[in-house]
Amino acid sequence: ERVENILRLKSGILTTNTNVFIVANTDSNAISFETDSSYINGNLRKYVTEGTQYNLPVGSSEYCEPVIVKITSLGDLSYLDASFINASPGSVPNGLEVDGTLITEFLDFGYWKIIPNNDFNSVYDITATSNGHSNGGTITESHALFFRPDEGEWQNYGTHNNTTQSGTNYNP
Repeated sequence: ERVENILRLKSGILTTNTNVFIVANTDSNAISFETDSSYINGNLRKYVTEGTQYNLPVGSSEYCEPVIVKITSLGDLSYLDASFINASPGSVPNGLEVDGTLITEFLDFGYWKIIPNNDFNSVYDITATSNGHSNGGTITESHALFFRPDEGEWQNYGTHNNTTQSGTNYNP
Protein backbone atom coordinates (compact mmCIF):
# COMPACT_ATOMS: atom_id res chain seq x y z
CA GLU A 1 0.00 0.00 0.00
CA ARG A 2 1.21 3.52 -0.77
CA VAL A 3 -0.01 6.88 0.54
CA GLU A 4 0.95 10.02 -1.37
CA ASN A 5 -0.61 12.52 1.04
CA ILE A 6 -1.34 11.93 4.74
CA LEU A 7 -1.76 8.69 6.67
CA ARG A 8 -4.08 9.16 9.65
CA LEU A 9 -4.11 6.31 12.12
CA LYS A 10 -7.15 6.88 14.33
CA SER A 11 -7.75 3.55 16.05
CA GLY A 12 -6.50 0.04 15.70
CA ILE A 13 -3.35 -1.60 14.50
CA LEU A 14 -2.44 -1.70 10.82
CA THR A 15 -0.67 -5.04 10.25
CA THR A 16 1.46 -5.30 7.11
CA ASN A 17 2.82 -8.85 7.52
CA THR A 18 5.67 -9.04 4.96
CA ASN A 19 4.34 -6.13 2.88
CA VAL A 20 5.67 -2.57 3.17
CA PHE A 21 3.36 0.38 3.84
CA ILE A 22 4.84 3.39 2.00
CA VAL A 23 4.29 7.03 2.92
CA ALA A 24 5.72 9.05 0.02
CA ASN A 25 4.90 12.52 1.41
CA THR A 26 8.08 13.99 3.01
CA ASP A 27 6.21 16.46 5.25
CA SER A 28 6.67 16.03 9.00
CA ASN A 29 2.90 15.65 9.47
CA ALA A 30 2.46 13.03 6.73
CA ILE A 31 1.81 10.40 9.43
CA SER A 32 -0.46 11.12 12.34
CA PHE A 33 -1.45 8.71 15.06
CA GLU A 34 -3.90 9.70 17.73
CA THR A 35 -3.27 7.10 20.43
CA ASP A 36 -0.81 4.43 21.48
CA SER A 37 -3.28 1.92 20.07
CA SER A 38 -2.99 3.38 16.54
CA TYR A 39 0.20 2.27 14.81
CA ILE A 40 1.78 -0.03 12.24
CA ASN A 41 2.65 -3.60 13.17
CA GLY A 42 5.02 -4.47 10.38
CA ASN A 43 6.99 -2.57 7.77
CA LEU A 44 6.79 1.18 7.24
CA ARG A 45 8.71 3.07 4.56
CA LYS A 46 8.83 6.82 5.09
CA TYR A 47 10.31 9.18 2.51
CA VAL A 48 12.29 11.96 4.19
CA THR A 49 13.82 15.37 3.61
CA GLU A 50 16.46 17.46 5.35
CA GLY A 51 15.70 19.50 8.45
CA THR A 52 12.55 17.55 9.30
CA GLN A 53 11.51 15.41 12.26
CA TYR A 54 9.35 12.34 11.70
CA ASN A 55 7.22 10.24 14.03
CA LEU A 56 7.28 6.62 12.96
CA PRO A 57 4.48 4.78 14.79
CA VAL A 58 5.64 1.16 14.60
CA GLY A 59 5.13 -1.63 17.09
CA SER A 60 4.24 -5.23 17.77
CA SER A 61 0.84 -6.87 17.96
CA GLU A 62 0.80 -5.86 21.65
CA TYR A 63 2.47 -2.44 22.03
CA CYS A 64 3.26 0.74 20.16
CA GLU A 65 7.06 1.21 20.02
CA PRO A 66 7.29 4.71 18.49
CA VAL A 67 10.44 6.12 16.93
CA ILE A 68 11.28 9.74 16.21
CA VAL A 69 13.89 10.49 13.54
CA LYS A 70 15.22 14.00 13.00
CA ILE A 71 17.07 14.45 9.71
CA THR A 72 19.87 17.00 10.17
CA SER A 73 21.70 16.40 6.89
CA LEU A 74 20.09 14.41 4.10
CA GLY A 75 23.18 13.32 2.17
CA ASP A 76 22.08 10.52 -0.16
CA LEU A 77 19.17 9.42 2.02
CA SER A 78 15.70 9.21 0.40
CA TYR A 79 13.72 7.01 2.78
CA LEU A 80 13.83 4.94 5.96
CA ASP A 81 12.30 1.51 6.42
CA ALA A 82 11.17 1.04 10.02
CA SER A 83 9.70 -1.85 11.98
CA PHE A 84 9.72 -3.32 15.46
CA ILE A 85 10.88 -6.91 15.83
CA ASN A 86 9.19 -8.67 18.76
CA ALA A 87 12.02 -11.14 19.36
CA SER A 88 15.23 -11.36 21.33
CA PRO A 89 18.05 -9.28 19.89
CA GLY A 90 20.44 -11.99 21.08
CA SER A 91 23.20 -11.70 23.62
CA VAL A 92 25.28 -8.61 24.30
CA PRO A 93 28.74 -8.84 22.69
CA ASN A 94 31.65 -8.77 25.12
CA GLY A 95 32.97 -5.29 25.80
CA LEU A 96 29.96 -3.34 24.48
CA GLU A 97 29.81 -0.07 26.40
CA VAL A 98 28.45 3.43 26.23
CA ASP A 99 30.52 6.27 27.67
CA GLY A 100 32.39 3.86 29.93
CA THR A 101 29.26 2.03 31.13
CA LEU A 102 29.41 -1.68 30.30
CA ILE A 103 26.19 -2.98 28.74
CA THR A 104 25.18 -6.32 30.23
CA GLU A 105 21.75 -6.98 28.70
CA PHE A 106 19.38 -5.83 25.99
CA LEU A 107 15.68 -5.17 26.50
CA ASP A 108 13.76 -8.45 26.51
CA PHE A 109 10.70 -7.48 24.45
CA GLY A 110 12.31 -6.77 21.10
CA TYR A 111 14.18 -4.22 19.01
CA TRP A 112 13.70 -1.74 16.19
CA LYS A 113 14.90 -2.27 12.68
CA ILE A 114 15.53 1.04 10.93
CA ILE A 115 17.16 0.75 7.53
CA PRO A 116 18.05 3.78 5.42
CA ASN A 117 18.03 3.28 1.66
CA ASN A 118 21.40 5.09 1.46
CA ASP A 119 22.76 7.08 4.39
CA PHE A 120 26.06 8.15 2.85
CA ASN A 121 26.82 11.64 4.24
CA SER A 122 23.51 11.64 6.16
CA VAL A 123 23.17 12.80 9.76
CA TYR A 124 20.10 12.01 11.84
CA ASP A 125 19.05 11.57 15.46
CA ILE A 126 16.87 8.67 16.58
CA THR A 127 14.72 8.56 19.70
CA ALA A 128 12.88 5.35 20.56
CA THR A 129 10.35 4.54 23.26
CA SER A 130 10.18 0.94 24.42
CA ASN A 131 7.09 -0.69 25.86
CA GLY A 132 6.46 -4.26 26.97
CA HIS A 133 9.88 -5.08 28.34
CA SER A 134 10.45 -6.34 31.88
CA ASN A 135 14.13 -5.48 32.30
CA GLY A 136 14.42 -1.73 31.73
CA GLY A 137 17.10 -1.21 34.32
CA THR A 138 17.46 1.73 36.65
CA ILE A 139 20.73 3.19 35.36
CA THR A 140 19.67 5.73 32.73
CA GLU A 141 23.21 5.88 31.35
CA SER A 142 22.68 2.29 30.18
CA HIS A 143 19.70 3.27 28.04
CA ALA A 144 21.10 3.49 24.53
CA LEU A 145 20.49 2.53 20.93
CA PHE A 146 22.88 0.15 19.20
CA PHE A 147 23.61 -0.65 15.58
CA ARG A 148 23.91 -4.05 13.96
CA PRO A 149 25.17 -3.93 10.37
CA ASP A 150 23.84 -6.68 8.11
CA GLU A 151 22.66 -8.80 11.06
CA GLY A 152 26.25 -8.93 12.43
CA GLU A 153 27.44 -8.01 15.94
CA TRP A 154 25.73 -5.21 17.85
CA GLN A 155 27.93 -2.14 18.27
CA ASN A 156 27.86 1.38 19.62
CA TYR A 157 27.53 3.80 16.74
CA GLY A 158 27.06 7.54 16.66
CA THR A 159 26.96 9.91 19.59
CA HIS A 160 25.36 9.04 22.92
CA ASN A 161 24.18 11.76 25.30
CA ASN A 162 23.51 10.67 28.91
CA THR A 163 21.46 13.81 29.60
CA THR A 164 18.81 12.70 27.09
CA GLN A 165 18.32 9.23 28.57
CA SER A 166 15.39 8.46 30.83
CA GLY A 167 13.29 5.62 32.08
CA THR A 168 12.83 3.07 34.81
CA ASN A 169 12.59 -0.69 34.94
CA TYR A 170 9.03 -0.79 33.58
CA ASN A 171 8.56 2.73 32.26
CA PRO A 172 10.98 3.58 29.44
